[in-house]
Amino acid sequence: MAEFSFIQIGLNTLDLGATVRFYSETFGYANAGGQVGWGDVNKVQGLDSDGQTLVWWLFGKHPRIQFEIFHHTDPMIRPQRDDWSPTDHGWTRYGVAVSDYDAVARKLAARGIAPIGGEVLTQGNRRMAIRDPWAGIVIEIWENGPGLEVDWPFDANAADPQILYVTSSVSDLAAARDYYTRILGFETAPIERLHGPADEALWGLAGASREGFLVKAGHGFLEVVEYETPRGRPRSADHRLSDQGIMNVGLSTRSADAVQVVLDKLDAEGAGPRWLTTGPDILGCYINQPDREIELLACPAEVEQAFGFNFAGEFNGGDFIEMVERGV
Repeated sequence: MAEFSFIQIGLNTLDLGATVRFYSETFGYANAGGQVGWGDVNKVQGLDSDGQTLVWWLFGKHPRIQFEIFHHTDPMIRPQRDDWSPTDHGWTRYGVAVSDYDAVARKLAARGIAPIGGEVLTQGNRRMAIRDPWAGIVIEIWENGPGLEVDWPFDANAADPQILYVTSSVSDLAAARDYYTRILGFETAPIERLHGPADEALWGLAGASREGFLVKAGHGFLEVVEYETPRGRPRSADHRLSDQGIMNVGLSTRSADAVQVVLDKLDAEGAGPRWLTTGPDILGCYINQPDREIELLACPAEVEQAFGFNFAGEFNGGDFIEMVERGV
């Protein structure tokens, strides 16, 4: 069994403030603070050290699954192609369960955001999918209720939404299975535990033909699919990790040795990363080959606050700040 757990979705957005507000107000994600990055820290993303980026963290119900949301300004974030499709290779979609589905639907309607493919009912729970206005990806929204396949018990945060899964569209399913099992050490499960072929209509792919598998990584799933029709398109030859959409998915462990085992396997294939993040009991890297967009991180509990896993206060001051008009 793998020692790694799914802990993070790395997201590139065209508007950081709008994305943080949208995720907070619509779904109930909690604030974990932000940071500015420049210099050598950019090298782990394969970017030049002269550049800079803004990053903000949000978390939901699970205390160890977060969003790390980037807005790069040097190099400037590049938008997706106009005809982007969730079949395009890379991480394209994630699923979230919410306790008040009707409230979320009303908030989306108030913003003029409509479901892509209507609504379906699964085991008494409603589901729909939308397009993220600023990150460009697909968000599948589940009604959190009895029978939800991935409703595992844990010591929950006060935040409402529970991140359930994230989906990767790949060019070669057999090679991807080898990567997740032999290199990362996971076991796989049938994709039907989450989605059947008919579900493709939810994100605008009615009648699509695809094969796939699931990886259970801690308290969330990685869903890996290969589309035959319509055929998924590869990343552009000049793809950068700062391009709009999901940058990568983070997998974490408490053991730096576990990360080193994976590094040794990658190095043996000539596919090891150029840059590492290191520190006391910390070892991390970005793997950025096509179909392998993963961040690995050994992260001791005592440094989690620095990595955006702890509550950083209410937005806009919460109950502490009130605007008073003077009337002058």
